[in-house]
Amino acid sequence: MPPYKPSPATYRNVLACLSAFALVGGYYAATRPSGVGFRLPFSLHPLLMTIGFVGFMGSAHMTKKLGGYTNTKLHGYLASA
Repeated sequence: MPPYKPSPATYRNVLACLSAFALVGGYYAATRPSGVGFRLPFSLHPLLMTIGFVGFMGSAHMTKKLGGYTNTKLHGYLASA
């Protein structure tokens, strides 16, 4: 079975969903317990980890699926960010 290559529309839609989830989910995790906001010293950690793992690694995976040398290099840059 040949590897799955997403269409440009699928690629854009998945990246939009990953980005939205990373930002909203990270913000939600960073502001727990409710009402504290970003006043705690460790509050940015959940936000940045969610953006890194979900946002960057998810988009790196989808970019690699597009194939080609440039997309493979971009995949490496996103995965190491």
